[in-house]
Amino acid sequence: MRPLLIALLLCITPPAFAGGTETAVFSITAAGIPFGDMSLTYTETGNFYAFTVAAQARGLLGFLTQSRYQGQSNGTITAQSTRQPDNFHARSQRIFKDRITTIRFENGIPVSVDLTPLKDQSPLTDPDHVKDKRLDSLTYLSLIFHNPDRSCPPDGKLYDGRRLTEIAFMAQPQTDDLLRCTGTYTITDGPDHSIVSGRRSFGLSLVYQSSETRLLLQSAVFTAGTSTLNLSRKAP
Repeated sequence: MRPLLIALLLCITPPAFAGGTETAVFSITAAGIPFGDMSLTYTETGNFYAFTVAAQARGLLGFLTQSRYQGQSNGTITAQSTRQPDNFHARSQRIFKDRITTIRFENGIPVSVDLTPLKDQSPLTDPDHVKDKRLDSLTYLSLIFHNPDRSCPPDGKLYDGRRLTEIAFMAQPQTDDLLRCTGTYTITDGPDHSIVSGRRSFGLSLVYQSSETRLLLQSAVFTAGTSTLNLSRKAP
């Protein structure tokens, strides 16, 4: 990492991202064991954004789980500079599981959902049960990855086609030149995540390094009890 004086940079308004693409690859470890890689690509053109994610498990854990994820989200950057999703599509695969989810939004409200297999649907798969504006999970991840501000990501209310969740972060006191954010991810309605059944709230932590125009995500940690999943940015 090449830390800069974030404390000073927090006091000035950063120049806006002038369009283009940001791509990075993160290594994934589970409980300290190498698990795989995740590639993230954010593109912004005018008032349009698109975000793609591809993750692949590797090594022994990859052989055992056969985990793979591919997802895309796109939408509009509003006059208030917030991201409002239009479309979300993702395929999540692991041994004995293959789920495909497609969500269409209008003005930030989900209006149609196609989720297979049918056994994975929940009552919330019917978007009529979701009345308020929501972000899809990848649009919120794009805010974590391509952070337009010099602060922790904003609170978010999410919808993934099966459940409603909320995420909130707060900045930690600085002891060096990096910005650290800690937060929680909470399931507010809908089923548990199958790989961590019985838990409704999870810990999150992020570490950012400053660039000339914004913060660059360096690492992220997802905590469920004593289990952790770590993402670390790879050198270009």
